[in-house]
Amino acid sequence: MSRNLLRAAANKRAAGGGGGGGPAVFTPNFANVKFQMDMEQNPPTDLKGHALSFGGGAVRSSAWGARESTYSVSFNGGNAAYFYLNGGGLDLACGTSDFCVEFDLLLDKLTGEQWLVDFRQTNGVYPSLYMNGTSLRYFTNSADRITGDPGFTTGTRNFITLSRVAGVTRLFANGAQVGSDYADTNNYQGYWYSPIFGGPNVGTFSGRTLLGKMDNIRITIGEGVSSPPGIPSVPDPTS
Repeated sequence: MSRNLLRAAANKRAAGGGGGGGPAVFTPNFANVKFQMDMEQNPPTDLKGHALSFGGGAVRSSAWGARESTYSVSFNGGNAAYFYLNGGGLDLACGTSDFCVEFDLLLDKLTGEQWLVDFRQTNGVYPSLYMNGTSLRYFTNSADRITGDPGFTTGTRNFITLSRVAGVTRLFANGAQVGSDYADTNNYQGYWYSPIFGGPNVGTFSGRTLLGKMDNIRITIGEGVSSPPGIPSVPDPTS
């Protein structure tokens, strides 16, 4: 059995999908995965071959939970707390296709803006996710389109999924939907130096970067989830 199938089976059992009635973990075709972090490398790399650049406030650090591999990326909340795709970001322009953005998140504060994933070059048709206090928000085309308070607490792992399927974008956190469905006919654009993780790609960094950790970041184009996915218990498959 392939590593991908073994990981999928482990995730399904952990989520209760092996007869326990729980939601299945999303396991995309690896060919449709366009970006996936390999935290074991120092600095972390993208398994799909994109180059990454790190600000001084985003460093590889120890992981914080059972799903994580040995390392995660830690952000110190300062003006250099980010990393980004250094060229090749146009590969992640999903147009009108289905897509899915997933990652594990640990927050060390629940105040102010904290940008998590930002595909923007300008305030146009680019997908972005950020926290505003305790509210998780999906921002595109110059406005918040999905907002909700998922009940995050500091110092705990959260699993976040943003996905569009059949023209509807939904936001999930820890196996539950956040906010309302967004009827989404956007033709999403790409930018060569995006996405940026841990900070905004438009406007100032001061007071808007992440204080916390991210891990298991994966971006899939061509498929996604339309209902709350199961919460993975092992790192994402690498093939």
